[in-house]
Amino acid sequence: MEQTETDAEKWVELIKQYSNPTERTTELLNTLIKKIVVHEAVKGTDGVCAVS
Repeated sequence: MEQTETDAEKWVELIKQYSNPTERTTELLNTLIKKIVVHEAVKGTDGVCAVS
């Protein structure tokens, strides 16, 4: 539980620091985004891709 609180506190500080950016920079994106995960699209029986 302590780790979760510490992570939350770090996140809040980052958001305060970058709450009103005037531009998107590499530094800003690298600081706020840890990773982006893209999965293969899965179609349902109706042929439409499901979004989750």
